Amino acid sequence: MMTGLKRVLLLVMGSLGMVGLLLGVMQTTAVEAAPTAACTVRVNSTNTNYGDLQSAINNANPSGDLLKVAGDCVGTTTVNGSGQVGYITQPLTLRGGYTTTNWVTSDPIANPTTLDADSTGRVLVISPTVSSAITVENLNLTGGSVIDIDGGGVYITGTAEVVLNQLNIFGNVADWSDDFGYGGGIYNAAVLTVTNSAIYQNYTGDEGGGLYTEMGSTTAVQN
Repeated sequence: MMTGLKRVLLLVMGSLGMVGLLLGVMQTTAVEAAPTAACTVRVNSTNTNYGDLQSAINNANPSGDLLKVAGDCVGTTTVNGSGQVGYITQPLTLRGGYTTTNWVTSDPIANPTTLDADSTGRVLVISPTVSSAITVENLNLTGGSVIDIDGGGVYITGTAEVVLNQLNIFGNVADWSDDFGYGGGIYNAAVLTVTNSAIYQNYTGDEGGGLYTEMGSTTAVQN
C-alpha cells in the first residue's frame, strides 16, 4: 500500500517515459479478440438499455446500481466542462464483458468491451461529492488524451473509494504544454485499489505514466 505519497512512478518502460504496471495474468490480447460491436449499456435496476455510457450513468439509481456494458463505447460527452466517456459522481458498479443477447454472464475474454475516448478527453472521471463505493471491472480503457490537466485514462478525486478490477488500461496520454502532466493511465487523489489489471503503454509529460497518486490519497495494488 502506498499512502501519502506525492509521486508514485511504478515502472519505466522505454526512453520516452512510458510507464507500465502488470498485475497478475490478464487477457491483454482480448482487445483484438473479436469484431467491434455498438455500445450498449444496461441499467440493471430498470433493465433499460442506452447507447452511450453517460446516459446510463445519468439514469442509474443514485444510491447504487449495476451498469452492464456490451460492445465498444467510443467518443466523449461533456459534463461540468470536462470531456470523457463517463463522468461518475455516485456509487455504482460498471462492468463489461456482456453481449446484447446475454446480460447474465460477464465474460471479458469472449466478449471484450472497450471504453475509448478517441483522443477527445478522458476515459473516466470519478468525482463523487459524498462518500461513494465505485467498482469498474472487466473493461478495456483506452484513447484518453488530455493537455494541461492530469489523468488521461482515469481521473479519481473527491470522496471516492474505487476498485479497478480486471482492466486493461493502455494508450492514454496526460500532457502539459510546459512538459508537465501526471497520471497518463490513472491519476488518483482519493482511495484506490487496483487488482488483476494491466496498465501499459500510457504516457505523461512528467511523472506517473501508468499511475500517479497524489499526496494524502491512498493506493493499494494487489495481484
